[in-house]
Amino acid sequence: MHADEAEIDETLVLRLIAAQFPQWAGLPVTEIPSSGTVNAMYRLGDSLTVRLPRIAGGVADIAAEWEWLPRLADVLPVEIPAPVGRGEPGEGYPWIWSVQRWIPGAVPATGDEVLAADLASFVQAFRRVDFAGGPAAHRGGPLITEDAETRDALEKLKGWIDIDTATAAWESALAAAPASSDSWVHGDLMPSNLLVRDGRLAAVLDFATAGMGDPACDLIPAWNLLTGSARAVFREALAVDDDAWNRGRGRALSMALIQLPYYRDTNKGIAANAQYVIDEVLADFGSVPRPQLRIERVDSEALMRDWQLVHNEIIPTDPLSLDDVRERVGRNVLEVAYSGEALVGCSTVRPPSAETSAATVIARILPAYRRQGFGEELYRRGLARAQALGSGVETIVLASNVEGLAFAESHGFVEFERYVLPGDTIPFITLRLADQPS
Repeated sequence: MHADEAEIDETLVLRLIAAQFPQWAGLPVTEIPSSGTVNAMYRLGDSLTVRLPRIAGGVADIAAEWEWLPRLADVLPVEIPAPVGRGEPGEGYPWIWSVQRWIPGAVPATGDEVLAADLASFVQAFRRVDFAGGPAAHRGGPLITEDAETRDALEKLKGWIDIDTATAAWESALAAAPASSDSWVHGDLMPSNLLVRDGRLAAVLDFATAGMGDPACDLIPAWNLLTGSARAVFREALAVDDDAWNRGRGRALSMALIQLPYYRDTNKGIAANAQYVIDEVLADFGSVPRPQLRIERVDSEALMRDWQLVHNEIIPTDPLSLDDVRERVGRNVLEVAYSGEALVGCSTVRPPSAETSAATVIARILPAYRRQGFGEELYRRGLARAQALGSGVETIVLASNVEGLAFAESHGFVEFERYVLPGDTIPFITLRLADQPS
């Protein structure tokens, strides 16, 4: 992802642990699939993680976390990382690194009103922190300091996004009144830095950007995770005025604009989330109406025929009869999606079975309606259903579906297997939701 990355792998981590923490030598080491960019993460045994900076810019973050995380843990309402071992350079690795406690949980696929309220409670608690001498938040300064890089990103994205609306949204944020005072902020409340258990916010990760800054920095979940009524719940719970909302939206937009061209070829997960944030910001700004889906559960002959039509057009090598669809209705949750009266796509959520303890979600969009946010919405809805059904979640994506793969990777899914249907040449990819993000 970066030209100056350190070479990090499981063998290096094993050597570092054996040399510096012999009490943990012999524990298995497994890389944690990640959409993170600054740190590599490895699971150590059942109860620990190892966090190593990929680049020199991440080294100061390790030192800051050692200073502040133990203090913040006492005043925040959810779990946060707990450092238990400070590693030093060695074995060819040039920087300090950290061993932390493992926190169980899953990355949220979508944000409902309950999660919105939990996030607001976390943000409120962070704002009340009164520790003196806190560092400046990495993204906590005036928005104008991001102007040059943001406009450079806008130039790079011409022909890809609605530049005129994005520029108007950015300039509106620059014109908003500044915050009356700084507060403690996390600064990077991305979905990959959140963990949920039983639908509730259980932990917040990665405090590398935390410090004193504009309170609007921590409004970014409104556009990277929450939609509709959940976004409104989040805003109301935090009593956000128009200027702060505008600054927060501008912050989310700036981050996404910069990330999209930088990571589009090296980190599909981050690029997919950046595109999603841009779409949400422009819709919220009001100049670009987001396409609205009407999603209906398949419970009639007409809906079965529409579901069948989408499936058979996208998977012509494995066509289903109407009787096949009826059989699936009896054991799975099938839905069809429409934009107005136009058939757009379909989805399937399979519950856990004797063969697998995982629930499976599949979303399919007809070619004419791709790249309009429809697949994202269907996937998010299906993932929420699947997470409520099983202890694990899988999804199946056609290898040629770049958008679908990027969405899955951005939400913590990792490839498990590939297979090709008889008579076809393009493989299907089964991906499983990882236990925990970076």
